[in-house]
Amino acid sequence: MFSSSIQNVLNAPGVSDAFVLAVLLDSATTSIDRTHFTDIRKLPGGHRLTVTTEHERVERYWYPDRVPAVRFARDEDYAAAAREILSTAVRDRLPEQHVTGVHLSGGLDSSTVAVLAAREQRARRGTLPVAFSWKPSPSPDTTSSEAHRCIDAVARQEGLAVHHCPPVAGDVFDILRMDPARVPTTPTMLIEATTQRCAAAHGVRFMLSGFGGDEGLSSYGAGYRAELLLRGRWSTLYRHCRARGERPWRSMMIEALLSLFPDRYSAVRRLTNQSRESRLRATPWVRPDTILRRHRLRTPPFRHTSVRATFIRWWNSGGLAERMESWCAHGAPHGLTYAYPLADRRLLEFLIAIPAEQFARGPSPRSFMRRVASGILPPEFDSVPDKLVATSEWQTVAREALRQVGVRLRSAGTPARARYVDVAKLAPHLAPEALERDVRLGRLLRTAQFLDF
Repeated sequence: MFSSSIQNVLNAPGVSDAFVLAVLLDSATTSIDRTHFTDIRKLPGGHRLTVTTEHERVERYWYPDRVPAVRFARDEDYAAAAREILSTAVRDRLPEQHVTGVHLSGGLDSSTVAVLAAREQRARRGTLPVAFSWKPSPSPDTTSSEAHRCIDAVARQEGLAVHHCPPVAGDVFDILRMDPARVPTTPTMLIEATTQRCAAAHGVRFMLSGFGGDEGLSSYGAGYRAELLLRGRWSTLYRHCRARGERPWRSMMIEALLSLFPDRYSAVRRLTNQSRESRLRATPWVRPDTILRRHRLRTPPFRHTSVRATFIRWWNSGGLAERMESWCAHGAPHGLTYAYPLADRRLLEFLIAIPAEQFARGPSPRSFMRRVASGILPPEFDSVPDKLVATSEWQTVAREALRQVGVRLRSAGTPARARYVDVAKLAPHLAPEALERDVRLGRLLRTAQFLDF
């Protein structure tokens, strides 16, 4: 059986499941012959694995749908409570010794985490975190973007050194060559790979990321409109749509129409005419007789019925764990460990327990996050958009990496997975002149990553 010290690790708040699994396997294999492990399976989120010489048992220990409701007298009390929980989550994850890095994209999530980490390190009289941005350095010949202005504002406020590590074509090409079936590789690694190399060069061994906010604290309240509609709170829904500058009756009719379908996402595709045939026309190099007709990936249908239900759906879908696993696997060779305060269990439980209206206050879709960040972020964030879009610099890098993929495919012969992708049809789309005018860079990148070249 496991020692009491390991049991303490299992019960510690905010400990990741991946770390728990590593501790358990390491402990188990000290007394059990490794040949007993005939296969490797993923431990689901919120589950605990117990291994003895006689058996193994997987049991669930976290049920977010059973969290009791939290109610305060004033709206500002919810933001203050969330702010305190997030501050604690950052504090608990900061290491005592290692040099800490933070992402600083200029968005709400990463910037809030960066400021809280800097303040905590200052209170400890420790070394301030080193900030890393996916954005290129601002050019003196051009006007700084909104992201650059926000990054500079945070750096000045907290005295942070910022290193701009935009993705480079060589790193993107190397990631595209990796087999995602063997090494967990999400599309975000195409951007994070250069940052990992840059962070390791500056002696950083621990990275705090703002990832996880979209599915939690900075959520725009997905499911709120459906919740109002299904509960007959139509006047509230009307006022909500009007406050967002929309045509209320039109928005309400669309919401009602979407609620008639068993799956919201397939409904959106149908209403916007995004049929499977149209997607095939958008990717003419994919062999439809093999990849789409014989191997269809089926996911359980989902209707947005409430904010709470949407949160649970997001957390159970595996998307959060997928990126964490990817960054962990690719960061390990650089000696990098990641932590995600916005995915803290205490914070998620608080968010699912508060009234859904908290995510719909004000004209901003991410109004709750803005209230939580009040007093943390500098004034420059008052006018920044809720979500910053990718810039043309990334498209230039992606095109160059895809051009290298085209060269490689022409010289390396036919890859084994060409039975799914018609390389002859794909090749013209990877030519430099075609890439300059092609808007399907995302589809081309996913195809390149799928191929074994």
